[in-house]
Amino acid sequence: MTYEVVYLDRDGTINIDRHYLSTPDGFEFCDGALAGMKQLSAMGLDLVVITNQSGIARGYFGQKELDAIHDVMREKLKAEGVSLAGIYACPHGPDDTCACRKPLPGMIHQAEKDLGRRPGLMIGDAVRDVQAGQAAGLHTIGLFSPERATELDEPATYLATNLIDAAQWIATKNEG
Repeated sequence: MTYEVVYLDRDGTINIDRHYLSTPDGFEFCDGALAGMKQLSAMGLDLVVITNQSGIARGYFGQKELDAIHDVMREKLKAEGVSLAGIYACPHGPDDTCACRKPLPGMIHQAEKDLGRRPGLMIGDAVRDVQAGQAAGLHTIGLFSPERATELDEPATYLATNLIDAAQWIATKNEG
């Protein structure tokens, strides 16, 4: 399998999870995230962020604050030569009825519609991230322990320690 698109969870995968990150000054990359994203970008892969942002529905912050956080993330990535093909955010709460909130695959399907369906995979630090990728028919990488992986009905394609590990695994798959 050769991958062309990598869908990435945001909080806990790209940036340190600040429990409802609501201001751009709190954005900080997870260990290995920037280096891993640079490797993925250098392979010519399109990077797409897929993120639940229920803080909007809960009233903790608004779309303006979310956009400012994403602007800072994009600027920091651009300074390192990394660009994003898109950012898709679900603003709904866990009790809202929507098709986009992970573990549902709505944001991935929308990105596929916008960017063209191409071979891809989903990477995330939560079981719901892997479940969303599986529901969209993608290969998946979980950034969590084998113990947490037992919560999945179907195993992740690969379990990685961070985005560097994930990028190295993807590189081996894209060589063949």
